[in-house]
Amino acid sequence: MSEPRTILYERFSPKPGSAFWYIDSGHINGYRSLGCDVTEWFGGRDTDEPIASVLDRVRPDVFVGCLQRTNRGPAPWLDDAGLAALRRHRDRRGMKVAVRSGPSNMRRLFEDSAFEFERFPDAGVSSFYLQPDRPSPEEQRAIDAGAIDLVRSAFHAGCLDRAFASFLDAGLSVLEEPHAADATRYRRVDAGEPARDVLFVGNCWAFKWANMGPFVERLQDHFGDRFALYGERWPEQVRTHGRLDDEGDGSNNPFNVEVCRSRVSVALHEPSQVLSWPFSGNERVFKLLLCEAAVVSDANPVLTDHLDAGRHLRLAEDADRMIEHTEQLLADAERRARMGAEGRARVEAEHTYAHRAARVLEILESGVEPGRIYQRQAGALNAQKEQVTT
Repeated sequence: MSEPRTILYERFSPKPGSAFWYIDSGHINGYRSLGCDVTEWFGGRDTDEPIASVLDRVRPDVFVGCLQRTNRGPAPWLDDAGLAALRRHRDRRGMKVAVRSGPSNMRRLFEDSAFEFERFPDAGVSSFYLQPDRPSPEEQRAIDAGAIDLVRSAFHAGCLDRAFASFLDAGLSVLEEPHAADATRYRRVDAGEPARDVLFVGNCWAFKWANMGPFVERLQDHFGDRFALYGERWPEQVRTHGRLDDEGDGSNNPFNVEVCRSRVSVALHEPSQVLSWPFSGNERVFKLLLCEAAVVSDANPVLTDHLDAGRHLRLAEDADRMIEHTEQLLADAERRARMGAEGRARVEAEHTYAHRAARVLEILESGVEPGRIYQRQAGALNAQKEQVTT
């Protein structure tokens, strides 16, 4: 494969406004930022075009797909017709395949954990963290058929050897592909004088509350009306302004505008993301920084691998420390501005979805080494832009 230009991108979820929808949109815009022609596809419904027909029509250089559906079941292209079509396009045209997958050995990763994941069945937590080892029979057929070049994972490279042990043993290679920010949508905008001191935007459910609850309750107690929370499914005792839309870009995006109308933005994570070892994160911190926000986050260890704590953002081990960091930033406008500008510069340099897309294309172009863990890499973007657009 040379000069990859045409991408068939399989969305993980067809539901606009969901977290997966935003993440997929970021990846799609990342590929398009590199000059790639991207066709979106979702094959999980009876009315969707079959993968064989889509491949014949689009003739992509790269299929960026999903190995599972949101219910942990097999992707629709793993049937006989889909695999045959993938093999045909690989054999005849050299098409490459990079798939997103949940860990093949999640139980192994958390076998020493004190979490009681079975307490959270309604949010899909237990089915995710307690899922059986993979590969499933459908996935094994795809592996045996040589239909997959690269597995993409949002989890930190430091845990991929355990999280994907069976895939690696089978000869698949796994790329650390962390969440990032969509540089086509988020930016610093002139929103006038700040409307509030502290902002947090995010939804809640029982598993997230186990970590976020103490932070949010203390922030509300300490700052009162100076703290604004937007989101859904919060407990009754939490004061919230309700849903905040995250559609559009820049000054047309309500989320973007509210961040720029706030002096400090807070970021919080799920309990499994604030352990002593790096597991995973979310995209919130990166898009806050693209808005040039002064950010105070809970102590997710993944962030220290991507950003400089103290320079690009502040990290707080507990709610009292978060309030202390926030008060210090509220008292120093110059420091807030400097931290926001430096955080934005770091994200623009290393953590946009265009960087993630460039890394995938770079690995596929150079040739994937079997059974290898690939880390995310800064600096791949400019070279890939030149290759794709010239």
